[in-house]
Amino acid sequence: MDWMLTRRRLFTHTAVLSAATLAGVTVSADAQAKKAIGVKQIEDPQFNLRVLTRLQNDVSGTVQYGFQRGRVLGISEGKGLPLADYGRVMYDIEGGSVKMARLKDDGSVETRSRGWMFYKDPETGAYLEKYKNPLTGETVDVPPFRAGISGGTMTANGPLVSANFTMESIVFNRPIALGYNVMGDTVFVTRHAFTRWQPRGEPNHKTEMTYDTWTAKLDDVLNEKLTYIPNTSSWT
Repeated sequence: MDWMLTRRRLFTHTAVLSAATLAGVTVSADAQAKKAIGVKQIEDPQFNLRVLTRLQNDVSGTVQYGFQRGRVLGISEGKGLPLADYGRVMYDIEGGSVKMARLKDDGSVETRSRGWMFYKDPETGAYLEKYKNPLTGETVDVPPFRAGISGGTMTANGPLVSANFTMESIVFNRPIALGYNVMGDTVFVTRHAFTRWQPRGEPNHKTEMTYDTWTAKLDDVLNEKLTYIPNTSSWT
């Protein structure tokens, strides 16, 4: 779950995996993908590691700069809101990041990053310093968010994790599995994750389902000489 368009999405984070046993991740591929890429490749965690990390980063160690934009929706649970008000637009976010990634001798990829995030009015596009929650009526300060330098290591068995709060996810301690769908010379690569965590000092758990998609040229995905696979990505 590293990689979400929230404070967690903008800035790479790591966490401790609890002892709970989680359901495995199923590899998905259509017939064209199996023919063009090969079943052995698709089912190989090392191959998926090389694809995933090169879709996300340039693993040559080059400094990369990123720009992110997103929209936050809110719901009021148990209030029985009319359907038109369910999933109301709350605010927009906009941020930037700087990161580096390098391929290690053991095949894993180490990253370092730092990011910034700003809150914006979804109607006017103005940057916000205060925000009035339309569901609660509460007004709060929303200063720009600046993260510290963070990092992590991705292996063929998922990310190495270490933090001071408990988190569990179907992508932790599991061989990396990706979905592949091929149309002509284009491949759509997908990855999903369900994650549950308990912020330090809070009594309740939080849960999140994420779905990442990368669209790239098939030849680029198969070209092991590339340190970065040019792509268009989306996250839900």
